[in-house]
Amino acid sequence: MLLYHGSPTLIPAPSLSMARGYRDFGCGFYLAEDEIDSLTYCFKGDSSFGFLHTYEVDEDCLLGLPGALSFDDKGDEWLRVVYECRMFGHPTSFGTDPAVIAGPTAGMKVNDVFRRYRKEGTSFEDCVDELRRSIVTDKFGIQWCLRSTEAVQMLHLIDRERVWRDEECGL
Repeated sequence: MLLYHGSPTLIPAPSLSMARGYRDFGCGFYLAEDEIDSLTYCFKGDSSFGFLHTYEVDEDCLLGLPGALSFDDKGDEWLRVVYECRMFGHPTSFGTDPAVIAGPTAGMKVNDVFRRYRKEGTSFEDCVDELRRSIVTDKFGIQWCLRSTEAVQMLHLIDRERVWRDEECGL
């Protein structure tokens, strides 16, 4: 399977050292199944170019890692994982910390919503309806969050290319 990672800088090798928490699936190295979804992460501020990294990986091997999670849709279990990762930085409902989480992207609209939830300490039950309304309309595809060194080491670089911002396309 091919996966794509967009970045404003060239990445010599995938690493968890730059990973940030409080994202859809917590702290990890994020990739997208769709090249277009990754392009939005190539540009920072007013930069005119970024880098698209293409990796090949064995999907079955990734999903065979300890505690790996995969979601086909934005169902209740997926929503709880997104809530826990955005609120606490990692999924808290599982006995083990998943090495890999794959599933739909919640999208950028939820950033402000979760910032407010963290400040107020809002419970999942108190926010589930608002979350469903905030997330349903986003049109991003499937993302993969590699959360362990073992998972990241399974990536094989296929291509790195410099991509240019296209104002007409909104990128």
